[in-house]
Amino acid sequence: MIMKQKQVDDNISIIYIPELHFLNPEESEKCIKLINCFTNGNECLFGLYREDGNFEDHNDVLIYRSKIPEYYKKNGKFADLTLDEFKNQKKFDRRISAIGSLPLNEETYKMIPIICNYYLETMFFESKKSWEDFKTMYRSKNMQCVSDLINNGYTDFVFLNIDSGTFCVEFNTKKYNSDTVMKKIKSIIGN
Repeated sequence: MIMKQKQVDDNISIIYIPELHFLNPEESEKCIKLINCFTNGNECLFGLYREDGNFEDHNDVLIYRSKIPEYYKKNGKFADLTLDEFKNQKKFDRRISAIGSLPLNEETYKMIPIICNYYLETMFFESKKSWEDFKTMYRSKNMQCVSDLINNGYTDFVFLNIDSGTFCVEFNTKKYNSDTVMKKIKSIIGN
């Protein structure tokens, strides 16, 4: 598995792991181990972008379209931030944008692969700030860049699942040594 590390700015680095994803149970297990390695089991905040629905059966897409928001609302928080112009259309539009909050527990770990396969892009992180702060900032800045989360003090470590096929971690290099992070990732994914 070829990983690529890039220095985003003086304080932020990103590691792309292009062949690590949530499409099969073995790879999902590695992703969950990575999440466990770099989190403390606290609440995670999620940014959820565009429906992808990477499932073998199209009926699963229809099921998860309602099941995922229901899961968030039952176990945490959920806010649909899709632009009103898309919401007002008579048919469902894939250009959805939402944020959510979930506790990191066994049930959430089982749901994360489904969430990441449903949305085209998913980011999540343990936050140093409140849900309301995140929601306000997200709406005002529309989260142009994941680095904003780190630079604005929301977190020091972000997980990204991009286009159902690339898993990434973006982190504060003042808090996490890049070589140490890379070694931990390699030890988990077997590289």
